[in-house]
Amino acid sequence: MHKILLKKLLGKKEKKANEEWITGNTWKLIEERKKIKHTLESIKSERQLQQNKEKYRKADRNVKRNVRKNKRDFYETLAAETQRAAEKGEIRTFFQAIKQISGNERKRELNVKEDNKVLS
Repeated sequence: MHKILLKKLLGKKEKKANEEWITGNTWKLIEERKKIKHTLESIKSERQLQQNKEKYRKADRNVKRNVRKNKRDFYETLAAETQRAAEKGEIRTFFQAIKQISGNERKRELNVKEDNKVLS
């Protein structure tokens, strides 16, 4: 009962993008690739299908290339920031960057007691 009430009051939790290194331009390319794939699924003609498959292949290659470049740039920037923090002796910034690079962030969960006193 409480879960239903909480969902009504709070609504659905928005998803946070896991890939923080992906830039806005790359997200636009991903959306464009999705549109091409959607049109690809609705085409009946064989000739148009081949043309759109080639268009999708190019868009897919472009997206993958941009994502790799974004990720490389992101981690190079993070490594430079870590190096600068280590040289200046900023321990907190240094270890935060190390933690972000290693990916050892804990997932925090919020437990809610239900009517029968059980955590869920």
